[in-house]
Amino acid sequence: MAHREFAGKYPENTIAAMSGSARDDAEMIEIDVVPCADGEVVVLHDNGLSERDDGEQSLTNADELVWEMDCESVLNAEVLESGQTVSTLREVMKTIPSSICVNIEMKNPGSEEVISEGLSCQELETQEEL
Repeated sequence: MAHREFAGKYPENTIAAMSGSARDDAEMIEIDVVPCADGEVVVLHDNGLSERDDGEQSLTNADELVWEMDCESVLNAEVLESGQTVSTLREVMKTIPSSICVNIEMKNPGSEEVISEGLSCQELETQEEL
């Protein structure tokens, strides 16, 4: 399974990563998706365009939260100085061969909190609407 499309080898969540994972005989590709402010769904692991789990190099050349940005701006963000940019879910799904399974993780738009059983009914309804 190519977690984040073999993120250690390719610039994650990019068309190059999808194509590379297919060439490397991945049986399954795991991707993360989040909607932009205008509703288009993009493939991106982090809530913000500059975030990184390991505190290393910024993911892209932008700083905003994905769900607060218009899709055009998100799609123009360069990933890890690779020359590759963020892609829409539609573009990515067209790139992945039908022989490869895809695991899609939906991120939590509108909040950097993890949805849990501890949310009140109103908080849960708000997150479901987002």
